Amino acid sequence: MATLQTIRNRGGLLVSIVIGLALIAFIVGDALNSGSRIFNSQRNQIGEIAGEGVSIIDFQNRVSKNEEMIKAMNNVSSLNEEQQTMLRENTWQQMIMEQLMQREYDEIGIDVSGDELYDALLGENMSPALRQLFTNPNTGEIDYAGARDYVKKVISAPNNIPQKAYWLNMEKEVSDSRKMAKYNAIVAKALYITDAQAQEAAANSADKADISYIVKNYSTIEDSTINVSNGEIKEYYNKHQKSFEQPESRKIVYVNFDIEPSGEDFSETEGAVNDLVKEFKESADPLEFVNLSSEKKADRNYFKQDEIANDSMAQFLFNNEKAVFGPYLENNAYKISRVASVKMLPDSVRARHILIAPQNQDYAQAKNIADSLADLLRKGADFEELAKTNSIDQNSAVNGGDLGWFTSRTMVQPFSDSAFFAKKNDIKVVLTQYGAHVLQVTDMAKPVKKIQIATVEKEVSPSAKTTNQIYNDARTFAIEVSNLDNFNKKVEESGLTKRIATIGKNDKTIAGMESAREMIRQAYMAEEVDEVLKTNDGSTIFENGNKFTIAVLTEIDEEGIAPLNKVAGNIKRILIQKKKADLLKKELASAKSGSESLLSIAQKAGLEVKEANEISFNSFQIPGAGIEPKVIAASSITEQGKISEPIEGNQGVYLILVNNRTTEEVTPDMVAQSKQALQQSNMYRANYQAIQAILKNGEIIDQILLIESINMKKTGGVSTTLPVFFNPIFMKKRILITGGAGFIGSHLCKRLLDEGNEVLCLDNYFTGNKENILPLIQHPYFEVIRHDIMNSFYAEVDEIYNLACPASPIHYQYDPIRTINTSVMGAINVLGLANRVKCKVMQASTSEVYGDPQIHPQAEYYWGNVNPIGIRSCYDEGKRCAETIFMDYHRQYKVKIKIIRIFNTYGPNMHPQDGRVVSNFIVQALQDKDLTIYGNGRQTRSFQYVDDLIRGMIKMMDTGDDFTGPVNLGNPCEFTILQLAETVLRLTNSKSKIVFQPLPSDDPTQRKPDITLAQSKLDWMPAIELEGGLKETIAYFKRIL
Repeated sequence: MATLQTIRNRGGLLVSIVIGLALIAFIVGDALNSGSRIFNSQRNQIGEIAGEGVSIIDFQNRVSKNEEMIKAMNNVSSLNEEQQTMLRENTWQQMIMEQLMQREYDEIGIDVSGDELYDALLGENMSPALRQLFTNPNTGEIDYAGARDYVKKVISAPNNIPQKAYWLNMEKEVSDSRKMAKYNAIVAKALYITDAQAQEAAANSADKADISYIVKNYSTIEDSTINVSNGEIKEYYNKHQKSFEQPESRKIVYVNFDIEPSGEDFSETEGAVNDLVKEFKESADPLEFVNLSSEKKADRNYFKQDEIANDSMAQFLFNNEKAVFGPYLENNAYKISRVASVKMLPDSVRARHILIAPQNQDYAQAKNIADSLADLLRKGADFEELAKTNSIDQNSAVNGGDLGWFTSRTMVQPFSDSAFFAKKNDIKVVLTQYGAHVLQVTDMAKPVKKIQIATVEKEVSPSAKTTNQIYNDARTFAIEVSNLDNFNKKVEESGLTKRIATIGKNDKTIAGMESAREMIRQAYMAEEVDEVLKTNDGSTIFENGNKFTIAVLTEIDEEGIAPLNKVAGNIKRILIQKKKADLLKKELASAKSGSESLLSIAQKAGLEVKEANEISFNSFQIPGAGIEPKVIAASSITEQGKISEPIEGNQGVYLILVNNRTTEEVTPDMVAQSKQALQQSNMYRANYQAIQAILKNGEIIDQILLIESINMKKTGGVSTTLPVFFNPIFMKKRILITGGAGFIGSHLCKRLLDEGNEVLCLDNYFTGNKENILPLIQHPYFEVIRHDIMNSFYAEVDEIYNLACPASPIHYQYDPIRTINTSVMGAINVLGLANRVKCKVMQASTSEVYGDPQIHPQAEYYWGNVNPIGIRSCYDEGKRCAETIFMDYHRQYKVKIKIIRIFNTYGPNMHPQDGRVVSNFIVQALQDKDLTIYGNGRQTRSFQYVDDLIRGMIKMMDTGDDFTGPVNLGNPCEFTILQLAETVLRLTNSKSKIVFQPLPSDDPTQRKPDITLAQSKLDWMPAIELEGGLKETIAYFKRIL
């Protein structure tokens, strides 16, 4: 059973099918007995793969088998709806991949021999997943003998033993993985890179030109002066239809009626809390009273007076240790508080520890080892030596176990309590979720008076009466809505906010809604635009979490070529630019005529001569100009000393002059590097594009959308059966996110898990917060590792998102040396890992690299206007340096990199004390404190909601290896800081006032992204407007403050 427990503990790293199952009777009974249009002649089929039908019974048997195995491995008896959905999705994807790929394997003759499989399971080339299962966590060594002994016992066990089912599944997974690796290798070899190709690529990089150029931007001509006819638009459309391919999607407009508590609900909750005051005051054990009476468990931490955010409460409790403060309203809850305990405690301590990890969750054994080490230390053994040889926490072990100075809420509660209540130099053994710690406090600050606060709280929630009233308001609205016209009219009359969403067939959420699956499904079930969406019960009101929603379908986009009327606007813009290019080419050709130098042409045209050096045929962009492939090509072929003909570029029309051309000697190393780079590009084509092509041509048909709808009716609107599936490219990725417990990282973790990936979350919790990832902890494919990325980390992963770095001034200026080290050493460490395991790695850079920009908006080619020695430079320059390191690793070691530059982002999980403008304003407004504006408030920012950013990040990671970025991800809608403050005040109904303070050093006066590159390369742009995002963010802060 010990190994089964190990499997359970590490299941997130091993099990390739997620979890869950629907009831067979629901599907089979409904499918086989109904006269529905769903199945027509294939009434017993769930879909087709490569023209062959897949029966519902076969599918459900497969789901059932996977479910039983996963329940056994995770020691659970039942599965929630989300887990069931994931299981069905992954089972379907698995069946698609198996059937299509087996057809390929049979045709080519790919198989895995018994000896080869044994070697991958139990031999020297053991699969990484199994390596982790049979590795001793304290020694790091693989127990081959133990693994073989375990497998012998499992294979001889009866068929109903969970371990046997698990092992047989692992054999299949490893075998399939080996077949796929062979297939990829064969395809890659077919994409052979010749020596001549490598030689040519190296020569293209070796031939470099220093150029001067001028550019006449298209923006110098007003669009309104250019005429484009409908005939021209149609002709362009007919010639370029392939450029207008689109995925299947639906567009809806909708309004929300937020289900929020009424004034009466507030009064009733306040009264209920007030009724507890007398009993609370007389309680002999206030913390136990809290645990029995409050909606939240007691906080056992101790606080100084100035650490308590509520000044009035702090003053009251420090002067009235037996009295009850309140009721008072805080974070949408009524509370009463009193002192539970008073102690003299240090603010911080310095300690060292030795961590013994439990093997197979055997904490008793870990404690016995820790007790033995503690006895040795009490007898005079050397702590540093024991830490170096025994501690599993290698970050501190290298320093003799030293953890440095830390405050009481830095560590997990049992460890923190033991450290802060200990006497100096005492040796103690402490158990936490990480194992058994041998702890010694080596120094401590001077003790001060601190109190432990017992707080009873009850959240103010909408009563049934309030909910019914809000529903009636929604019903009054809905009853007059039958199409888009009267929907729009009713929105205008009622003053509600109309929202727009473009949704995919497989989406489960819409920004700002907890669960929108039913509404999305009905949008796809609807047959005509202008149709008001209805639930399975025929109601036009959807309940999406804490909202009632009424929606109208406005657009149906089928997969394929977009219709002309949808893309006519885009085509018109293209043709306008082409006509502008013709005019500008004539203008520059005229200026060139009779001019002897580029400078004289520039003076005639009113332009500035710019320089760009070392431009090769393989260059990605022109410094100061951006991504201009035609200009780069012209630089490679234009004769030195001659001015080129006008060149039609992306930003405008160019003339270039090649001042100097140098050709490096092409060495064998350069040719070898070029060949390796081309081969890596081909590996991407083999590993990804080839599989995409197989799946695209796989004749995959599913009818699951309708099945899901029918079963929704049978279960009263709760989806317990088959979902609409994701894109049938089922290749689960193992993804490392550094800074995963932070604001952005926590959202990224959730999104990647929702997409069926396995996520390793790495964080040292300096600014990250476990609360952000708490809802994910029980997910079988989520693993949390406490680690500082300034130290090396080793893991087998497919992708890395490097987000680790404090990002707000209040945090990154706390320890500027550590901040810049995090950016620089963190970049080096993740790049080293990416280079070792040959995976893609993304650097989350920042708009701060542009400094206080003199170009507006800021495009990726702009080098910025920065202060390298200011108080913000530890962050700004650290990020710039990280970009440099990423690019050098890419150039020198061919690491597959991505760089994004993140502009101001906001949303739930922001730290309330991070000092950023959005969180500052919201916190101040909710607490009725003055909103502080630094400067005159006219400085501008562009604010993007976190969901938009996450979508862009994933799209960037999914681009080909040849595209590295950097790419701006931000919202081009610009607001002044004063406008933001006024919007927050209005949305919070706050009584706060706006006050102005001096502007901090190096604070930029304007910030707005040019997202042209993101639109063209990622097909991405923000979808959530500021007000909608602020409402969600305000609701989050109401919950936590």
